[in-house]
Amino acid sequence: MPTLAAILICCAKSLTTLSTASTIKLVNVQSPDPKILMEDGWKARENYEFKQSEKLLTVAKSLFEKQKDWQNVTECLNHLAYLRQMQAFDLLVQGRKFAAESLTVARKESVDQALPNRANQTILRWLGEFEQADEFAKVLVNSINTNSAARAEARGSLALILMRTGKINEAKNEIELAFRELDEGWEKERMPHKMIWKTKLLIIASLIDYNLGNKKDAKIRAAKALALSKEHNLKMRLAEAEELLKLFS
Repeated sequence: MPTLAAILICCAKSLTTLSTASTIKLVNVQSPDPKILMEDGWKARENYEFKQSEKLLTVAKSLFEKQKDWQNVTECLNHLAYLRQMQAFDLLVQGRKFAAESLTVARKESVDQALPNRANQTILRWLGEFEQADEFAKVLVNSINTNSAARAEARGSLALILMRTGKINEAKNEIELAFRELDEGWEKERMPHKMIWKTKLLIIASLIDYNLGNKKDAKIRAAKALALSKEHNLKMRLAEAEELLKLFS
């Protein structure tokens, strides 16, 4: 969540992990020239032929390694990285369609729209489309009247969007208000929801402090998010906190 790169890393973790010692077997590799395989591999990626792209690039990398052509080994790895990025993007675009459909159904059937709005702002935020996410986030915050802890979580997302759209001081005000709202509703909310939300707010607050130049406070909040994520086995938040802490290494 903290950065688009980190978001894509976290999303890509749901995909099959690429082994450095690949066991992929090819049936249609026509050329033994790794440069041709690499070019065919990235072209397949751009054509959304992800499985074929991975096969070609992995074999090309293996051949370059045997030739000790390390420059082209790095190029294959770069292309494999871009492959994962495109796969993650493709999944997010699919998620966006579900979120949009959810809101359409809610409006048509006159049911509560809070969670559909939450889904839309979340997907748009992960896609890096913060300007579009802003509208959904504001509607969501204003629609939650009785549950201050849930409103705090929504306000945290709004704070992140404000920061990413250059409104850093507004973002700081919103995230501090979110912490107060979470405290107010803490006893009424159940686990693991409230701990997931708390670690989320800590990660966002850390980013805001970092961008305000308060790096000491930012690191403290990131470390706290990491510790709580480990303590409560929050794997997604743990991945986000670990990415965030790389800013301070």
